[in-house]
Amino acid sequence: MATMDIMDIIKEQKRKKFAFFLIGLLSVALCIGLVATYHKGKSTKVNKDSDYRHISYHGKSYKYNTSIISILLLGIDKTEKNPETENELGQSDAMGLLVFDRAKKQVKLISIPRDSITSIEKTDFDGESLGWEKDHINLAYAYGTDEKSGCMKAMRAVSKMMMDIPIARYGSMDLDSLKLLQDIVGTLQVKVPNDSLAKVNGMKKGDVVKITKENVETFVRTRDTDKDYSAQDRLARQQAYYEAFYAKIKVMLSDDFESTVAKLYGFVSRIVTNVSYQDIVTFGNMMLEYKYTSDQNYVLPGKNGKDSDYDAYYLDQSSLKDMIVKIYYE
Repeated sequence: MATMDIMDIIKEQKRKKFAFFLIGLLSVALCIGLVATYHKGKSTKVNKDSDYRHISYHGKSYKYNTSIISILLLGIDKTEKNPETENELGQSDAMGLLVFDRAKKQVKLISIPRDSITSIEKTDFDGESLGWEKDHINLAYAYGTDEKSGCMKAMRAVSKMMMDIPIARYGSMDLDSLKLLQDIVGTLQVKVPNDSLAKVNGMKKGDVVKITKENVETFVRTRDTDKDYSAQDRLARQQAYYEAFYAKIKVMLSDDFESTVAKLYGFVSRIVTNVSYQDIVTFGNMMLEYKYTSDQNYVLPGKNGKDSDYDAYYLDQSSLKDMIVKIYYE
């Protein structure tokens, strides 16, 4: 089912802004008094166990693997060609973390269900923060004042959701960019992971199909909005597409590194990202050397449910922590 209208949410919050301000002011004053009283004569040393660099989990101590670089990938559900959405940020319909582990020489993809319920920072029409509240993770981007701030809000929300792990880079692309992305690799051979497109275009589970710029949007985006939790089926197709894309880019880099890097940078320069030309060169060299297979694909663990009348995905916090420790800690 569709996620709630972001503009309706913001309008409702703006009406509550003054009340929030008064309550917040009183709360801050009370907290300052309590904290000052409690800490009078106390040490204010930071507890390193609460820092993401060093954690204690299930009675064991772990340290963060500083060899890891995480890139947040966002697919935004808007197009500049649509006059109804050209002045809106849109929502991050597809979300994932691309993880380069320089110590293990591995690449991992962590898919983030768009309906995951977690804390996101909400703002009013003026961009002023209303604090953090539980809501769908794909709305975090929509509360930005522009595309860059939307990426930053999504990045902070994902980091907060995942035990405050650092996310160094981000990249967001809208629907207009899909064909440009496909142009880099031309035709892709992709194995269909499920039957979610069988009634749309005949693609069935197990089929190996050709993906071109004419059908790439259908493959990675189409879902049955009348069916509950259909975004989950689409997420599996997105992972299958990424596997094929990565494999093709790796071959292209091996055949002609400089030309492939130039193509990638040409695409990157047209989207919203903080990835530089030198980053692409660095990541390109990693791709040539690092291992990436389907068993390196992850999905945040949880279960489907409802938030009012909307699809929701409730994270299994215990399993999520297990996954984060496995990937990010040593």
